[in-house]
Parts: sequence; C-alpha cells; structure tokens
Amino acid sequence: MKLFDSIRELLGSKLEQRSLTTENVFGAFQPAGLVPTPAGVEVNGTTAMTISAVWNAISLIAGSGVASIPLKVFKESGEGREEAKAHYLYRLVHEEPNRYMTSFSFRETLMHHVLLWGNAFAEIEWDRAGRPIGLWPISPTAIQITIENGEPVYRNNGKRLNPSDLIHVPGLGFDGVKGYSVITMARHSFGLALATERFGGAFFGNGAWPGLVAVHPGELSQQAKKNLQESIDEKHRGPDRAHSTLVLEEGVKIEKVGIPPDDAQFLETRSFSVVEVARWFNVPPHKIKDMGRATWGNAEQMNVEFVVDCLRPWYVRLEQEFNRKLVSKAQRGEICIEFVPEGLLRGDIATRYASYATGRQWGFLSVNEIREKENLNRLPKEIGDQYLAPGNMTPAEKLGEEPDPAPAAPVADPPAASAGVRASIRAIVIEAAARMARKEANEARRASKSPEKLQAWAERFYSDHVDQLSEAVGPSLRALCQSSGVAQLDLAAVLGAISRRHAEAILTLPASSRQEQEVERLVSGWEVHLPVEISDLGGK
Repeated sequence: MKLFDSIRELLGSKLEQRSLTTENVFGAFQPAGLVPTPAGVEVNGTTAMTISAVWNAISLIAGSGVASIPLKVFKESGEGREEAKAHYLYRLVHEEPNRYMTSFSFRETLMHHVLLWGNAFAEIEWDRAGRPIGLWPISPTAIQITIENGEPVYRNNGKRLNPSDLIHVPGLGFDGVKGYSVITMARHSFGLALATERFGGAFFGNGAWPGLVAVHPGELSQQAKKNLQESIDEKHRGPDRAHSTLVLEEGVKIEKVGIPPDDAQFLETRSFSVVEVARWFNVPPHKIKDMGRATWGNAEQMNVEFVVDCLRPWYVRLEQEFNRKLVSKAQRGEICIEFVPEGLLRGDIATRYASYATGRQWGFLSVNEIREKENLNRLPKEIGDQYLAPGNMTPAEKLGEEPDPAPAAPVADPPAASAGVRASIRAIVIEAAARMARKEANEARRASKSPEKLQAWAERFYSDHVDQLSEAVGPSLRALCQSSGVAQLDLAAVLGAISRRHAEAILTLPASSRQEQEVERLVSGWEVHLPVEISDLGGK
C-alpha cells in the first residue's frame, strides 16, 4: 500500500514521474531471505534488527555517523573554494532529495540498506534540462544486478534501468559492483546472538527452571501424560508463577535436565555477541555501549579512530557516487559534493584549546582560523590573520650560514603532548592531506579527457607538487611528529617520494578509450589512502 496516498488525494497532486511507497523503500524487509544457521535460528533483516547491538550499530553509523553530518556542495576557484548554496544540487543533497524525505532520512535509509543488504540504490529524477531534481530510494530486494558483456546491468523487478539514472552505493564486494550482504556473511554470529536471546527468554519464561522430567512409578496412558504435563505447566510455567508450591501425587517425582545457564556461559556469550557485532560493522565496542575495554584515557582516541576507520570509507563511497552521477561532466573539477565531518573530530574543550595552542605556536593556525572552528566571529585582518613563528626555528634556505655571534638561549622542547592533543593534531593533518588529495584528483579528472592533455598536466602539476604538499601538511605534520616523539622527517624526501609515485602512475597509463576510468581508479584510491598514509608518518 502506498504510504502517501491520502496526502496526495488531499493535495490533489498528480505525481506521474515518481512515487514513494513502503514497498519501494523497504521491500519485504528480507535482506537475504531466511538464512539458516548452526545455532538453530533463521537470520534475516527483521530478526537481525531485534539484536540490540545490531540495531545500535546501524543507527549509530546511519544516523549519527552519516545522516547527521552536513553534506554540502562546494565550488572550486583559483583562490580556494566556497559553499555553492545557489547551485541546484545544494538543496537536493543538503535539504530535500525528494518531496517526501529530508536529507537526513534519505541518507539514513541508504545507509540502513547498504549496512544490511550490502547495496543501496536510489533512482535519479531529471528535469527537462537534464538536471537532477529528485532522488528516490529503492529497496535492494527489488534490484537484480548482472554482468553482461563486461558491463553491469540493473533491473528493477525485471525492468531494465539505465545505470546513469541510478545511484548505487555498494559495500564490500568481490567484484566492485555488488556488495556482500552483511546478514548473510554474519549469519553465524547473529544466529548465536539470537539463540542466546531465545534461550534466556525461554529460561525465564519457565520460571528460571531448567528442563524438568516428571517421573511416575506406574505406566500412564497418553491422555494421562498430557494431563500431567498441562497441570504442571498451567500452575508453574512463567515468571509470574515462579517459586510457587508444587504439589505432586501418586508418587510422581521431578528431576531436572539440561545445562544450567552458568554452565552454558550465558552471560559471557551475550557479552561476546556485542563485540562480534562491533567487528562486523567496524565500530569500537564502546560506541554500541560495551564499556568493558574503554577508559577515559582512550575513549577520545577511539572516537577519532571511529571517524577515520569506520565512517570515512562510507563518506568517500557516497561522495564519489554522488559526484559521478549528479555532477555533470562539464562541471566536474569545479563543483563537488562533500561531507563536512570536522565536528566529529572535535575533542573536549581542554583538548581543543591545547591543540589550538600548538597550532598557533607552531605557526600553522591563525586567530581567525581558530575562531572559525569555534563558530566565533572573525577579528580584523591585521589582528586575526597574523601567523606566529617559533624563535628557535631556522628557515631552510639559511641552513649552513654562520650563526649569530651571540645566539639566544636555547628554548627547551615542549613536554610530550597527551593522547587527546595528538589525536586532534592528527585530525588536522588528515584534513589538510585530504584537501590536497581532492585537489590533485579533481585536476587529474579534468585532464583525463585526452592523453595529450593528461601528459601536459602531469608534467606541469608535479613539477611543484612537493612544495604545495609540504606547505599544506608540513607544519601540522611536524607538530604531530613532535607530539608523538617521532624524529623529525625529511619532508622533501618523504613527500617527494609520494609525489613521484603519483606522477609515474599517471604518466605510465596507456593511451586508450578507458583512460578516464583508469585515472578515476587511481585518484579515487589516493583520496582514500593518502590522508592516512601522510598522518601515519607522524606516528601511528
């Protein structure tokens, strides 16, 4: 039944292009059918979501981790980039992807689909000018994917769909097209959790008694056996009848059978199931309320790891698919859709202020940049845009010169930074490296239209790429090395090796009709891995 029939009738709307139905979005809510398990229970989307840890993990990633994070459209320019609030895509991805859903509920639905089914789909609605004006989620159970002549073919309940009209976000998969169903892959773990829940319910539903056998000295007819069983169950089964007096007649004796819960490690199994679910969804156990291994000292670092290790791959998957399908080829490299997750990387106020102090003292943050991160108004340029430099630092071009005859007293190295400060500085390094990776990737995409253009761009871009990369990440990376106790790096050598590796990968691509796809494959990997690779230089 269509969810919004009554609303459409009330408004008198004639919605002929697209309609949102519960069947379209949720299907039969059977991610992989009924999957039997050795634990003796069947696992599907409905039963898996009754496991509290699964519900919590999915709502955490889909809601708090992805749907609640701002998704914005940016416009690149020679002087940087800015929010493109006037662009037609901004309202589509940031506020209202279709007439019935907010951006939050749309992204939450997509993530729910991909986390359970391994795939998320949304059909793109276009206007007459060829611009996207609507995104309509489709249940993964309705989509069939096949590979024909080396290309993926999508069908919605048998109807063939144009791949360019479909947003497809796959999870981990063996072929890069279809993602694995988590329910199917995790059926043994989830089946054990369900079996434990059912065992506990049956145990306490039986008045916390294990299995019982009524032993009669004589021989009973089938009807007598049935009457005896029903009389015991009627008066003593269930928590409300637990511990009531049991009266036995005719020499009947009660004997207990089965394994008691403590012998079956009932509580340990339940606790282990939470950790197993956390592993399957790649979330720290404390994020789904298992605090057994979390401490006040490491919780903040684990939050940063949650963003980097769990959420960031989902951001990249969604960003790349949205940019690939929604941004026209003429606008690629100029317009991009990105998540803004910086708020998740913020620590408590003491940690933030300590990291700001480090950035200010080492010269890679100005007062106005700090105030912007705290949502405060900017100060006048002559005050707020000034950068400081440590007095004991020497410019690289002056190395080898004779020192001043009366050098100032040496300044002691600052004390080792706390784990929270290191995590905050690492987040700054990752943000700066991600910005450079996006710039490199976007320019490579624009240049990949022809082999000659790509060759000329690579020779020009990589000639000063090391200097730009060093300027962007150098100050924060040095601060991270110092805070982690890592020896200062030869940035020119380390970053030069990365730059040469990228240049060789571009310049050695064979000229072919698939050049754009090959460049996309390269730069997509750089966008994901380069920020982590550079931040790891400052200590893991």
